[in-house]
Amino acid sequence: MEKELNSLETREDIESEKQAAQELIDSRNETIRKRNEEISKEEQDDSESIDEDIEELFLDSDGVAYATIRINNHTENWPIRSRQFNNYVVKQIYENLGKPPTKERVNSLISIFSAKAMYDGIREEVYLRSARIDNVIYIDIVDDKWSCIRIDKDSINLINNPPVKFRRYNHMKPLIFDLDADIKDIDLLWKYIPVKEESDKIILRPHISLLLISDIPYAIWIIYGDQGSGKSMAKKLIRLCVDPSSLKILSFPKDRIELVQQVSHHYLAFYDNVTNLSKTYSDFFCRVVTGEGFTKRELFSDDDDIIYNYLRRVGFNGINLAGQEPDFLDRSVITHLKRIKKEHRRTERQIYSDFEKDRPKITGAIFKIIQKTLGIVDEVESEIKFLPRMADYAIWCESASRILGEKPKVYLNKYFNKIESLNKEAIEANPIALCILDLINDCNEWTGTPSQLLDELGQRAFTLNVNIKQPMWPKAPNKLTQRINEIKTNLEDEDIEVDTSHDGKKRVITIRKGTVSTVSSLEKAQEVEISGGEGLKTANDNFHNAKKEIDMPLNELTVLTASNDKKDSIVRKEFPIVKHRKNTIANDINNSFLNDGKGDYN
Repeated sequence: MEKELNSLETREDIESEKQAAQELIDSRNETIRKRNEEISKEEQDDSESIDEDIEELFLDSDGVAYATIRINNHTENWPIRSRQFNNYVVKQIYENLGKPPTKERVNSLISIFSAKAMYDGIREEVYLRSARIDNVIYIDIVDDKWSCIRIDKDSINLINNPPVKFRRYNHMKPLIFDLDADIKDIDLLWKYIPVKEESDKIILRPHISLLLISDIPYAIWIIYGDQGSGKSMAKKLIRLCVDPSSLKILSFPKDRIELVQQVSHHYLAFYDNVTNLSKTYSDFFCRVVTGEGFTKRELFSDDDDIIYNYLRRVGFNGINLAGQEPDFLDRSVITHLKRIKKEHRRTERQIYSDFEKDRPKITGAIFKIIQKTLGIVDEVESEIKFLPRMADYAIWCESASRILGEKPKVYLNKYFNKIESLNKEAIEANPIALCILDLINDCNEWTGTPSQLLDELGQRAFTLNVNIKQPMWPKAPNKLTQRINEIKTNLEDEDIEVDTSHDGKKRVITIRKGTVSTVSSLEKAQEVEISGGEGLKTANDNFHNAKKEIDMPLNELTVLTASNDKKDSIVRKEFPIVKHRKNTIANDINNSFLNDGKGDYN
């Protein structure tokens, strides 16, 4: 009996303990529930308080969540996951609570705003430094009020609360400008950039003036020259006028992902001391200046990508050319600077001190040139029939050149000449191209398999002292076809045709001297207007006259050119055809215009 009573008491004690434990758990759960309700209410209060100053939550074109927030009397745009927006949330909560918020509380609110942007917001374009919308240019001057310059064909104005959304990075600095500057103030640059040749200035004035036209593919600006030629200083000063930054010029990073991010954060990406870019990096920058995108993994633990989709302005400095890939050179404008003489050298302090006085006028001149160019670019585009690869760039620069006082087509002709010289650079830098030129010098036509061609070119490489161990030399016949395709257009410009076919058993490559591309070259000459007295003629007249005589033997070509005498007589000239240089005809025609016709060219 006593044993049973003890067992009963034990069970009662256990039940009592279990009940006490459950009460303790329920009490703690209730405390947690109430605390969560308080936190939820506080978070809701925080969200509502912050919402009052958030004008819009949205996604950019790449799906990144943004917030447009009102601060004082202006609005700012920040990625919701950025440090700037995080600091904004912390500040708002602190002002609401009177004490610093926990990290969890801040992260929770940021997640809420990110979700709202993703599911309730719309997609909008976000710009860096410059935007063109409906033929109006907006330029972020990076001041504390988030003001911008608005340029249309009729006016230039400084406005607050612009209708476009810009984003900023910490390195960006304000633009300094004088809206009363004159267009010709752009030439103040030559006090600091030692460009001596007028033909180079004709190319560079439009290039520099239109860097803020953000929505067209833009030529890569390569400056090369000896040490002490002012290469780096030239790029630093241009950046001050167009896209000021605490990083005046960039160093080339070793990591490609870092490079992608670097270019994404800089509207004007100018790199110092770069030579011999690999094919991979040459292709990368070709994509940068034409507006193609890149991706990188957001976290190693997930499959989400960060998308970098941008169109940037790029430049390089170096003792030698930054790159030698044909596609890269085809998208480039090259300036060669000579070493500055000792008696003309100045300290950086002197240069910057003098430049700061001229800088507002130079930037103001850039704005004026953009304004005037907007008014004529459509008309100029309708006039031009023959364009280079960078067609949009060429049209805009030709338009700006006219605004700067050049006669129609002068810029285009200078630009075509630059392209031809770059083609020579591409040929001379490519071992396969050099060997093919040597091969075709000895025969009008060669036909064989890729393996036979690789052997033939290898023998000629030995004769020409070409290193076949370099990376550009193909190690196998199947790579040879790929290498030839990369330089095919350059060879065509040298009047060499390359055809690849299959006879049912094997691949066959045929290389031949092409028929001199007279018409193609004369199309260039057609673009140059020549004027003078009663004998006014245009290159278009001579283009058609020359075409009539193209059927004559190719060892010489008779071309009718305009003279400048009062009787409007036609002068008959004979020009030898130089081997493999189809542009010879165009050059001789242009020279005949200048020398015989006394044409007003420059």
